[in-house]
This record gives sequence, structure tokens and C-alpha cells, in this order.
Amino acid sequence: MDYTLENGDGDTWNRGETIKVSIKFDVDELSSGIYKVTFFLYNGVSASDTFSR
Repeated sequence: MDYTLENGDGDTWNRGETIKVSIKFDVDELSSGIYKVTFFLYNGVSASDTFSR
């Protein structure tokens, strides 16, 4: 997993800044099935995405 601060001016993710998260899977080692990725913010807000292989 890698992340970058798209419009930040330091090493800390602050209010109003955009974070870009990249998650890479080795497809040969990933079993067939349905997967869910959830990203939680410090204030309890979350975003999820589901994908299958």
C-alpha cells in the first residue's frame, strides 16, 4: 500500500487536503472471491468499495 498527499504541504494529512491511496494485489496469490476495502477517517466517516476476482 502506498499513499501520497496530493495537495498538502507537509507529511501530515490535514483538513482540506486530498490523500491518494494505492493498494496493489498480486493477482496470482489472490484467491477467487469477493473482497471489501474500507477506509476509515479519524472522525468516524468511512468509505467502502467491493470488488471480485
